[in-house]
Amino acid sequence: MRTFRTVAVVAALALVLSACALINNFIPDQQIANPLGINGTSVTMSAVTTPGLAPQAAATTTLGGSFSGSFPDIDASQIPSGVHPNGFTAPIDVSASASVATATPSALPASFSITNVTLALHVEDGSGTPSFDLAPPYTHSGTLLTFTKGTCTASACDYSVAAGPDLGTALIALDLSSSDVATLWQIVTAGTSPNAASGSITVTVDQALPSDAALTVTLESPTGTLTF
Repeated sequence: MRTFRTVAVVAALALVLSACALINNFIPDQQIANPLGINGTSVTMSAVTTPGLAPQAAATTTLGGSFSGSFPDIDASQIPSGVHPNGFTAPIDVSASASVATATPSALPASFSITNVTLALHVEDGSGTPSFDLAPPYTHSGTLLTFTKGTCTASACDYSVAAGPDLGTALIALDLSSSDVATLWQIVTAGTSPNAASGSITVTVDQALPSDAALTVTLESPTGTLTF
């Protein structure tokens, strides 16, 4: 009898899971506006150095900077209870113009490209719990974005930004793991609003920039997509 009950419970559970999966198939992708609250946020990235190591005369430069944003909960009233998304993606682009500040703008190259990017990200509910950290941090190598020098002042140069062959206009193609998606769903459908996102972006450029160079870009991430 116990074996029969166990089989019955397992069978019932399988039916429930199958039903949820079937429902998921009929739910269209859900677009979330400004999903991390960072659309339009300016990030200034300065030279990254390792303490205790002397600067090297390298043909590349590593720059890093931090960002933060806030975003509200979403209306999930049309999503059946017990149904959760399986994926979340959000491209993070930069605007078509950027600037590099330095005491020696004449030393800035005519153009440079970002060849590597690393994103560290922390997302939390407005109450502080639940939360998640992107682990491992997002990283991508390749020719991502190309910057072309424009007009200069005594302390900075403007640069236009062109899409790269790897990710198009995106600097980062964020694609969360299933566990992070589950936590994000909790954050945006329950708890306290607004919620918070913070992190850092580190890039490598293919030119040697002055040691005091500070690259400022404007992040563009107007929408994210939840898939069911």
